[in-house]
Amino acid sequence: MFNIRFVLDDAIRCLEAYSEEIAIKPLPATVFLMQQDVVNHLAHALTHYFPLTLDAPFLQNSSLGTPYEKWAKFTNDDFELFFTCFRNLVAYTGRLVYESERKVLQRQRRFDEIKTVENRYTEINCDFKYFNGFIGIRVHANERIAIHAVDFTAAGNLDRTPSNCMERVVDITDRSVIKQISTAIRIELDELNRLHSSYRTLCEEYYSAKSIAEGFPNLIENFLSN
Repeated sequence: MFNIRFVLDDAIRCLEAYSEEIAIKPLPATVFLMQQDVVNHLAHALTHYFPLTLDAPFLQNSSLGTPYEKWAKFTNDDFELFFTCFRNLVAYTGRLVYESERKVLQRQRRFDEIKTVENRYTEINCDFKYFNGFIGIRVHANERIAIHAVDFTAAGNLDRTPSNCMERVVDITDRSVIKQISTAIRIELDELNRLHSSYRTLCEEYYSAKSIAEGFPNLIENFLSN
């Protein structure tokens, strides 16, 4: 649906294969907490207002307008919160990749692979920052919703910005479509929870011999100077 499992896959790979490269010891735990935020907020968006029918009692007689308008407002708010969490996770997972896998690739002079690893996060972060890229669902006023997902098949396509965020517009005049979309999101959410659980196990192993509360001087300067 949203195609976001790559962020958890990358985090798992970094801790499985490159954990000894990580100088910033609290970073894997930070990524873990942000993963938890993503799955929590996606679950909330999926179950809060999105599955409601328009005859739900608390959608009626609202100061926000029609039942559809109230439903749209809170559904959009819920997915906006999910996107905020996902955007943070992308940024910090990108840093985890930089602090682990990239170091190994650089030592081995595997420059084509470095470019692939870096561009994955550089491009999508640029889409979010400069081109109003978005991942999630947005409800529009004309019985339409837009499903925004990650699309790395378009990466590097300069004729299309944002290049890593695709949009699919769906007619929800027949609101049974919402149930179908919810089912697809639930399948993805279950997979994210499974990956998050795997990453948690790796974190527990990583911190069995390391302190999580460890300082790191000049965090930003060190990153920007590399």
